[in-house]
Amino acid sequence: MRGERLLKALDIIETLTCNTAGFMEAFLSSSKSKYLPLLRFRPRIYNSMSEGIRKDVKEKQERQRIYDLISRLQEDGLIEKSKPGRWLITARGRLKKDKLKSELANRLPDQSYKTKPSKEIIIFSFDIPEKLRNRRNWLRSTLKNIGLSMLQKSVWLGKVIMPKDFMEDLKKLQLLNYIEIFTVGKAGTIKQVV
Repeated sequence: MRGERLLKALDIIETLTCNTAGFMEAFLSSSKSKYLPLLRFRPRIYNSMSEGIRKDVKEKQERQRIYDLISRLQEDGLIEKSKPGRWLITARGRLKKDKLKSELANRLPDQSYKTKPSKEIIIFSFDIPEKLRNRRNWLRSTLKNIGLSMLQKSVWLGKVIMPKDFMEDLKKLQLLNYIEIFTVGKAGTIKQVV
């Protein structure tokens, strides 16, 4: 998650050439920002003084996290001030940004998916080439987490409905060409799913 936040911050600074306030506004307006409570801040009347103090403390903490991010970017030599209050991405920052993009593009998805039980048996078979070993290992761990049991290293079975997001991740990882999924309904009937 830190890499995604850092990449977003470098993107904003590179494209906007903004001051701290502009950076904060652009950073907060991102849909993936963990600082959304700050963006939606509207003064309001509190039921008690302690409620107002808690809210003020949380907003100060969120704002401080953004200032800490800017400070860290500057200390690491990824951004610099050009004019008073204006931030620019450095050559080192561009290199870091490119490296982060590459790392995030090659990162494997999370291995946990929500599953539902099925009345039918799923047979999940794959033959993934050696050059994609890391994806193959990810797939085995994921199948185990989904609730399938290993019959052979490349043949798994169980009584679960394959999660849609899992199937989408298989497509993103370009693994569907190496996979066969079958369901076994009544005795003797096998239906190919993928």
